[in-house]
Amino acid sequence: MVSTVCSDVNAGDLVALLGARDVKATLDSSFGGVDGLVKALHADTENGLSAEDDEDIKGRADDFGDNRVPSPPQRSLLLLMWDALHDVTLVILLVAGVISLIIGLTVEEDKSIAWIEGASILGVVAIVVLVDSINNYQKEKQFRELNNVKEDEKVNVLRSGNVCQISKFDVVVGDIICLEQGAEVVADGIIIDAHSLLINESSLTGEADDVAKIPDSASMLVLSSTLVMDGVGRMLVLAVGENSQAGIIKMLCTGMKRTHVLPATSIGDDAAPPVLTEKGEALKDKVLGSETVAQVATIDVDGYQSNDVLQNVPGSDNKNSKLVAKASGTVDNGDEYEKEEVVVSQDGQTALETKLERLAILIGYVGLAVGTLTFVVLSVRFCIEEYPNRGWEKDDFSEFLDFFIIGITVLVVAIPEGLPLAVTLALAFSMKRMLKENNLVRHLHACETMGSATVICSDKTGTLTTNSMTVVKANICQTELKQKESCQSKGISAEATQILLKGIAVNTTAEVQAPESGVGPTEYVGNKTECALLDLVCAHEGSDYREERSKAEVLRLCPFSSERKCMSVAIQLEGEPDTSRVYCKGASEIVYGRCTKQLTKDGCVVDITAADRAMMDKMITTWASEALRTLCLSYKDVSASLAADPETTPVQLETDLICIGIVGIEDPIRPEVPDAIAICKRAGVDVKMVTGDNVSTARAIAKQCGILTDSPDELVMEGRDFRSQILNANGSIKQDVFDTLWPRVKVLARSSPEDKYNMVRGLKATEVVPQVVAVTGDGTNDAPALRQADIGFAMGIQGTSVAKSASDIIILDDNFNSIISALKWGRNVYDSISKFVQFQLTVNVVALVVAFTGACIVQESPLSAVQLLWVNLIMDTLASLALATEPPTDALLLQKPHSRTKALISRGMWQFIFGHSLYQLVVTFFVLFAGPSVFGYAKGETFDGEPNEHYTMVFNVFVWCQLFNEVNARKLHGSIRVLDGILNNKVYIVVMIVQCILQVLIVTYGGRAFGVVALPIELWGYCMLLGFGEMPWNVVVRKCPKLLPESWRTHLKKPLPRPFFLKSKSKSGGAKDFREEQDDAEGDIRLISTSPNKMDELFPQNRHMSMYESALLVILSNTKQPKVRLQTAICLVQERRRAMSENSVPSDDDGLTPTTV
Repeated sequence: MVSTVCSDVNAGDLVALLGARDVKATLDSSFGGVDGLVKALHADTENGLSAEDDEDIKGRADDFGDNRVPSPPQRSLLLLMWDALHDVTLVILLVAGVISLIIGLTVEEDKSIAWIEGASILGVVAIVVLVDSINNYQKEKQFRELNNVKEDEKVNVLRSGNVCQISKFDVVVGDIICLEQGAEVVADGIIIDAHSLLINESSLTGEADDVAKIPDSASMLVLSSTLVMDGVGRMLVLAVGENSQAGIIKMLCTGMKRTHVLPATSIGDDAAPPVLTEKGEALKDKVLGSETVAQVATIDVDGYQSNDVLQNVPGSDNKNSKLVAKASGTVDNGDEYEKEEVVVSQDGQTALETKLERLAILIGYVGLAVGTLTFVVLSVRFCIEEYPNRGWEKDDFSEFLDFFIIGITVLVVAIPEGLPLAVTLALAFSMKRMLKENNLVRHLHACETMGSATVICSDKTGTLTTNSMTVVKANICQTELKQKESCQSKGISAEATQILLKGIAVNTTAEVQAPESGVGPTEYVGNKTECALLDLVCAHEGSDYREERSKAEVLRLCPFSSERKCMSVAIQLEGEPDTSRVYCKGASEIVYGRCTKQLTKDGCVVDITAADRAMMDKMITTWASEALRTLCLSYKDVSASLAADPETTPVQLETDLICIGIVGIEDPIRPEVPDAIAICKRAGVDVKMVTGDNVSTARAIAKQCGILTDSPDELVMEGRDFRSQILNANGSIKQDVFDTLWPRVKVLARSSPEDKYNMVRGLKATEVVPQVVAVTGDGTNDAPALRQADIGFAMGIQGTSVAKSASDIIILDDNFNSIISALKWGRNVYDSISKFVQFQLTVNVVALVVAFTGACIVQESPLSAVQLLWVNLIMDTLASLALATEPPTDALLLQKPHSRTKALISRGMWQFIFGHSLYQLVVTFFVLFAGPSVFGYAKGETFDGEPNEHYTMVFNVFVWCQLFNEVNARKLHGSIRVLDGILNNKVYIVVMIVQCILQVLIVTYGGRAFGVVALPIELWGYCMLLGFGEMPWNVVVRKCPKLLPESWRTHLKKPLPRPFFLKSKSKSGGAKDFREEQDDAEGDIRLISTSPNKMDELFPQNRHMSMYESALLVILSNTKQPKVRLQTAICLVQERRRAMSENSVPSDDDGLTPTTV
């Protein structure tokens, strides 16, 4: 393909240039430097490509490729079916079915019907495999769609002289990308302009140190998938998509061929590294080298399949992707290579997955035992009854094969292969629905983990507030300005105004963007605080920030950092070659504290007096208490050599400043946030605000949101005070001190990302009350806290690429309400799995008991192998589809978080399982043993004879009991309103209708294949009536315990003993000691929480202590297990506070029992 847009260069030339050992030397020799390359690409470093020339953009995409790396084709349905057939139990059934079919066709006397049972087994196995494969196919399709959304990001590019945001998929060769702190490099290219630009290339090199990028030097090359850690710059795009370094590696991993590979024409072959041409030993070295693990670790290969050899991966993008899978292959020339692919290790299992795995193993063992016992009992009984009277006959082999098939079928029914399917369906369903509610889930485990969240550490800006910042107050040159007022209208001189406007123009990176529709209000791109300042500039007639930026010669740029709380830029002063002017803006109390002089209205510079400083400090405090963010604007003149010297620290440039003025920026609270915070509190989730604002602003915002109340027990701390109290000299957390602080700290002000990280680390390590921590973040420095948290939320609008890559969920609208939505969906996942578990275990218990008891009493299982396989299909595949797709309700937010240590099967679920198992067993055995005399049909023999009404009734009643019980299983927590919201779940309705129709068709037309006969209408009525009996029986099961005497109910509330195989020895004593300590602590806390006078009697010297502090005093004195009692104390005090806030006094049965702690 010959380039039609840029005929002077092709994709092969650019790929070879990027792979050259000395990029600058190759660039100079082949293109005459950067200018020559720009000319060859028909690009423009000042204005970028033309935004209006669609033909040029399309031509570049055609010639050089678009910025997409093709995904491997989705696995076909046949391949998924082949994978499903690798299940051991299904393979055994297939073999048994084939043997049964062969015997029926060769040994049995009546060959016309003897083949039916074997064929039926094979047919039902085929249906199970098909349904399972279709489910997996749909699941993979959904995940691919979600991955496409996840990969899309907005990129700032320069087009037609304006900075605009486009999808990274729309970036083409020749584009100018604007890089800023936290951004991900989305293409390969060279730096053409940079200020303090540091790039982290660990994703490609494995080196953790950041690399400084300098234009027109050996370090000018930047590669896709790397991250901007500091500074700003611009790059010229030279390779996109499959021609970029990340694209090449991903194509190698997937075994796909690149489509835009051309031989270099402008660059000699010796300049191109062999890896880029996919030839010879260099490819093997590159892919097998030590760097490969880190390279592939950050490339998204979600959905790809791998085979098994595992090893550790350093620097993986995914907090749970700790292992990498290796597989071998070859390239076109026959050279071998190995590809590596990220997989989730066992260490990444969530609490729910671990519990389900243990449950599945336990059920499997029980099923294996019952299946084996069933086979043994049937075989022994047959031998005892037959062989004393005769010898071995050829038909006996068929009998033993039938017994074996029944035993294996019992095992198949018992093995809960529907559990992983239910988990996957629930998580996939939640992910897709959460996306509609502005939650983009990056890591699957986050859906479930969010249901256990107990603490949310939230940012303020954009999350709790609207992120629509506006300068509403300003004090410029000791003159107060109102919103939209200009300096000229207040008599401020042109010279002073020019200093203000130029300082904002050159010391911001925000841009004005024309509305997409061409009409409407001005839109801004960039940091919202800087957008508010830029809006102040645009309010002054005749000001042009772009012109000021273009005229300014930048000598040094010091980007904003959370440590310095400010940003500065040094520019060459016009007309004075030896002088530079430094403009600085930042947190008012910090920057103004560094000011020694101030600018007056007439442009003069005077010293700041004590009275001036006191007045400004009072104004800053007043504005902050009005929830305004205050910034100080300042400047100073220094020598140009000092400003340009890289050894000069930012702090040296940011001292002895001249104050221009203070601005107050309003960021209104989102109207829905106070209600959302109240919902969190009712849901047992503690919300803490972690912000960089000063204490006064943070306190005002927190009170407006409802995070902070007037309680003296609640604290607002500055980051430095927090650090000084919880960290020791080595920087480690003093956990005992932290545990006394964290329940009280509601707001961290003037905090750094390290403070947020330490807060998360301490909360996760506390043993007082185990916490599951969610944290929000948007900046590059928030990445450690996001990775450390159990659930990391990154902001989709304000968040940097670094923050997003460290997160589990991306909030697309930066709205706190979306976190509430994630909380609800997380709890719904847990409940959906619990619903399926209680349904499946009921079927397991009944099926196993019926099969084994039938084998012992009537010599054969009342349910045939084919019938049990149909029940297995209902129980595993269809039921998981129905119950795992239940939408959440607001009632979920009235529950407490799911504890990680809480048993998967609650007392209420055990009550459901055994209660409904009892009903189904009674009904099934009633039909089996008393049915002929009650319902008037002939008693059936065994399945050696023709199908009969007797065993058809047993099968039909059994299935209808499961179908009606599937409705009961829709609700947990003792609810009897099982039909509430049933019409809102269309999937459930469709699945139930399909199940009912299939059951009717099987009984009516299944014949010998299913061992049934068509039933008359009156017997159908009896079957439906007995099945429907599950509904009123559910009311009895749910409500019966509440009718018991109080003493019985108290006994039932005690924790269930753990099974012997799950018990572990306590370091501090046994379960009895634990409960005794818990009871003692409860008694202590009740004294001080329900009887304030009693507290005064006990501690007269501490009459002014808070309830919390008094509780600690009680439990930490004279106790054998302080942690046990401390946990009890905190829980009870929190319950007491909640009860007091609702104007109710807790009674003896208000829920404050040991079982609720």
